Amino acid sequence: MSQQYELPAYQIEIPFLPDRALSPNSRVHWSVKGEAVRVLREAAFYLAIAAGIPKMKRAEIEITYRCPTSRRRDPDNWLIMAKPAIDGLVDAGVLLDDSSEYVCFKPVLFEKGKAATIIRIKELQR
Repeated sequence: MSQQYELPAYQIEIPFLPDRALSPNSRVHWSVKGEAVRVLREAAFYLAIAAGIPKMKRAEIEITYRCPTSRRRDPDNWLIMAKPAIDGLVDAGVLLDDSSEYVCFKPVLFEKGKAATIIRIKELQR
């Protein structure tokens, strides 16, 4: 009889929301967007290293945005805005790649509170 067991989940909390320049609806100069990408990507990279998150063959990612207000938000746009953070996880060696072969995403969540981007990473069994 094979035994089922739950693989551990890891979490990083980036203490800010993605810059509006990362929105697919944004019309900003490429250098402004490039700086926003760099900041978010590096934050995810360093937090993943500090958390000691191991390399995962396949992972499920859940992104929760903690926002100061309760206004309505478009989850699809906010998933796209997290792309630099996911790239930072690849840079840190947590994910082999961010393609659908290696990563699946749960729906984006929003909660009210002090601004933060919370990323939960759980290894999936093949």
